[in-house]
Amino acid sequence: MQIRLILVIILLLAGCASGSVIITGNKRPPICLPIQQNMSESAQAERRACLETIKLYSQEPKEYEVIGFVEATGKSGWTKQDKTNYAVKKLKELAAEIGANGVLLTSLGDKHAMVGGAMPMYGGGAIMYAAPVDQPSISGKAIYVIKE
Repeated sequence: MQIRLILVIILLLAGCASGSVIITGNKRPPICLPIQQNMSESAQAERRACLETIKLYSQEPKEYEVIGFVEATGKSGWTKQDKTNYAVKKLKELAAEIGANGVLLTSLGDKHAMVGGAMPMYGGGAIMYAAPVDQPSISGKAIYVIKE
């Protein structure tokens, strides 16, 4: 029973984020390598370094082109900061996939959700559980910055 509970907690806290893209301008070639199965360590390191170059902007740069809109939600992590970090990483990945080298932030907030399920009991029956969770959500314009 305790092992099942631990497995459920690990699965819930496994790092993940979700997101979406709406292209409104001209899509560009991807900025970073797309994630692939069986990537070499060096390719993974190159991809991580590339994603670090995608800048987040709170104010408009001098000259830029809007490629589209991106939104990401951090769904798991030990702390709210962990969840926010997952959301930021996903936001940068989505922007890079459509050729953006920056994201002009338009919204920061929380999405409210419920996590629930059931654990079977020895001898029949089940324990039901439900818990509210806040999921940090970030959205913005995926942009290609020409001049800062």
